[in-house]
Amino acid sequence: MAICAGSRAPAGRWARAALAWALLSVLALVTAAEVAAEGRVGPERPRVAGSKAGAGEATEAQLDLIQQALRTASPSLRASLAAQLDRELGARATAAAIPRSFRYRSVRGRIIESSAYDSHREPLPFYIILPAGYDPGRPWPMHVYLHGGGFVSHRACRRFFRQEEIDGFILLCPTTPKAHWWTPEGEEAVWEVVQEAARRVNVDTDRISLDGKSSGATGVWHLGHKFPWRWSALVTRCGGKIREPRFLTNLADTPTFMIHGDEDHTLPVDLSREMASLLKARGMSFVYREVRGGGHDFFPALNAEVITWLARQRRAIPRRFAFEPTRHQDHGIIHWLELSPASPLQARIESDARGSVVSVSTQEPPRSATVYLNDALVDLDKPVRVVLNGAVVFEGVAARSTAVVLSSFAETFDARRTFSAAIKAR
Repeated sequence: MAICAGSRAPAGRWARAALAWALLSVLALVTAAEVAAEGRVGPERPRVAGSKAGAGEATEAQLDLIQQALRTASPSLRASLAAQLDRELGARATAAAIPRSFRYRSVRGRIIESSAYDSHREPLPFYIILPAGYDPGRPWPMHVYLHGGGFVSHRACRRFFRQEEIDGFILLCPTTPKAHWWTPEGEEAVWEVVQEAARRVNVDTDRISLDGKSSGATGVWHLGHKFPWRWSALVTRCGGKIREPRFLTNLADTPTFMIHGDEDHTLPVDLSREMASLLKARGMSFVYREVRGGGHDFFPALNAEVITWLARQRRAIPRRFAFEPTRHQDHGIIHWLELSPASPLQARIESDARGSVVSVSTQEPPRSATVYLNDALVDLDKPVRVVLNGAVVFEGVAARSTAVVLSSFAETFDARRTFSAAIKAR
């Protein structure tokens, strides 16, 4: 039945039924056309406004959801957002979209002076010098400098580095009272400032290096061996030494550049000489420069050599590692493994066409153990076997989870150490 403009609608019950039938027929034809055009069979997957079916890349609205999930302190809200992102994007696409979700912007000038905040909401001042031509559209290496006790200020960047030297990398300077970087407060100051810097500027997390003079250099040794997965390289200037040689195990994949004056009467040169001997005996990668007639100094004349050397360093995510835990047991995810309590351990991943085997051996049996994996470490579409201290504790396909993606990034703040599967091994 056709209804033409200007015609009068028929009256009565049959006319109303005929009109309803015509409208339903038109609606059915439109729906069928939409389904054919989009190639869908069955119910439509839920989408946020502005998303494109099958696009595979997060929309602006989905990027907002990711940031909301990362910033919320509510576990229930994060779980709800994770479930929504899992439906709309899936774990792999969510992980890939996390760096884009920060939407880095251009910065006026080259200096950022601001503060992060510690767990007590106390300010943690920091100072950033950007390279000339900083482009927020790509990630940049970042060099973190820890001052010594003689100049306690986040503005130490300006004292020891000339702006023209800062070419191709971001320079970041935190501060902590008395330069006690090896205390829990010092550790927190560095990590909170590094995270805040990475929220503001586009940082390449495979190329974050750590530098320090005097007490700052002692802090470099401490933070280096306790959290080696965070750093691409270490630089020490007139520093002390690592507390116990066994902790050098943790630095097996971390190159080091050491500088010391042979007439240093504050921290004797023998400390760096001993470290150089220990590194050499273990076959580890290092450079040692001893300055004849040099005292307790920063030696800025060596900056050019250090910066050139740093440009060649890149952090690796090891498939095999050994680790000596520190007494505080607060390491978090050790490369891709979390244990409680942690004891001296060895871990490795071996893969072939059939799947992957994760083997972990510990000096003492842990109460809990979790293996974190992503598609860069293993093929998650194939079976994974986890062996803990000789016993098979998991065997099967590890399910990808957007909740794991979000929670692991929230802990590591590192796109390369964002995991999409967590296997509870104990």
